[in-house]
Amino acid sequence: MSARWRHAFSEGTQLEVGGRVDRVSTKADEGKANTDLYYAYHGVRDTSRDDVEPSFSLRLVQRIGSGFDLTAGIARTSRAPDPRERYFGLKRMGADWVGNPELEPPKSNSASVNVTWNRGGAMLRAVGWFDRVDDYIILYSQERLNMAPGVMNTRAMSYANVQAEIVGVSAEASAAVSSRVFLSGSLSYVRGTQDPIAELGITSSDLAEMPPLSARLAARW
Repeated sequence: MSARWRHAFSEGTQLEVGGRVDRVSTKADEGKANTDLYYAYHGVRDTSRDDVEPSFSLRLVQRIGSGFDLTAGIARTSRAPDPRERYFGLKRMGADWVGNPELEPPKSNSASVNVTWNRGGAMLRAVGWFDRVDDYIILYSQERLNMAPGVMNTRAMSYANVQAEIVGVSAEASAAVSSRVFLSGSLSYVRGTQDPIAELGITSSDLAEMPPLSARLAARW
């Protein structure tokens, strides 16, 4: 269920508000799910779950002078853990790989600002955002908690919820320097951190799989 409302207060000011509620059901085939792995590493044998999560967004677009547009917004969104994150189960040599049926849906609380300038075939855009993610899902090494039939390893790769923060900035520019030559470039940087959980052996404050600082410069003739 979703709803959206948009209103132009003046020629240069527009407000947009949206909201939705999602109900997601996830279920593993009880005849195929390896519940012994769930029990050995997480102490549960659950194979199904229902999640109900609300989301909303608020976005303000403001024209500032000639050629400048400012967009600012806040939003709350969520997603259900995918079947692999909750119900995957694989016995391997040395270390197993198992989902976590008790994973909570990650909930993103974000704010962003976007400034764009256009004039005479040239464009410049700068974007900054901050994202506080409750129950962000990460991959980690989980110790075996219980003895279970056929589970011989003492550790498994699995999934856990952590509190995370992601901050990013990006900029891009383009210009037509003549009727045949077009220049463009971009720059982006993202920094992700997480709250360590000592009891799970999660000691690093750096969030994995964050893209590196990147830049691009191009010319087209």
